[in-house]
Amino acid sequence: MPDIAAVLQQTLDELIDSGQETGLQAAVYLDGELVADCTAGVDGPDSQEPVRSDTLFTIFSASKAVISTAFHMLAERGLFEYDRPVAEYWPEFGASGKEAITVAQVMNHTAGIPQTPVLPDVPLPELVADSVRMIQETAKLEPMFEPGSTSCYHGITIGCVLDGLVRRVDGRTMGEIVREEIAVPLGIGDELFLGTPNSVVDRMAAVYDAPIDPADLPEFDPDSILF
Repeated sequence: MPDIAAVLQQTLDELIDSGQETGLQAAVYLDGELVADCTAGVDGPDSQEPVRSDTLFTIFSASKAVISTAFHMLAERGLFEYDRPVAEYWPEFGASGKEAITVAQVMNHTAGIPQTPVLPDVPLPELVADSVRMIQETAKLEPMFEPGSTSCYHGITIGCVLDGLVRRVDGRTMGEIVREEIAVPLGIGDELFLGTPNSVVDRMAAVYDAPIDPADLPEFDPDSILF
């Protein structure tokens, strides 16, 4: 049997040496036991700090799996029902024709509000970083298509709706629920965050855009929802 750690380390080193990656960390568990914990590269394009086992990486939309897990846990406790309108639990969400959108439609990306709220006086990064205001602005959105008629990836708004909903049925934020119900019980309270606290920012790998050749970008229909 090959040495798992050696094979994994070689793979990570090759990705760094090729220039495809800046920094990586990967762990392998077998039957609940840690059998490989490998790192390679540095924690940012302008950094000399090597990636460590406790370096934190932004997981972007992979967080949806974590959020969904927490959400289903609350559903099992009877705090809401999937086939009931979101507005029953969060009346403000029913604005602009969204009064009949169900919890299930939000969960399966058929709610009709895939668009991110845009405010003319607030830069988008600043708005997205303000969870309370994002929840409020998402509640005002008008569906782009008939809810339930088709699916369209709700990249950011699904998190806003679920966070807004759980705040009303549970009283905690989604970040608090993830920490208290998932991260801490699993022993990863200092590894998994939904909203990274200032105390661990120095452990975070830098998020940056790699150079992109415009010729490699796909062509989008400017009238499409995706565009």
